[in-house]
Amino acid sequence: MKYIARAGKQLDGSGNNFHESRIDMFLELILGNLQRSSDEITASLFGYCEFDENKVSAAKKAFLKYAKYINDALKIDVYLVG
Repeated sequence: MKYIARAGKQLDGSGNNFHESRIDMFLELILGNLQRSSDEITASLFGYCEFDENKVSAAKKAFLKYAKYINDALKIDVYLVG
């Protein structure tokens, strides 16, 4: 994903190291934390692991926390959404 973002010269943030680093941070947040919490939820729901109500509840809470953080940040840093 980072390669695609860097290859597009017309993407907002190109040439501005601060904006590029913010975009990288959001990609890492989405691909890391947000994905991890959603994977835990879907794995339990589809039977890939034993269903544990506490784990699913904690993963849902984490997912919503990260989603809110991303949503709030994108309201301010509009260059991240092009």
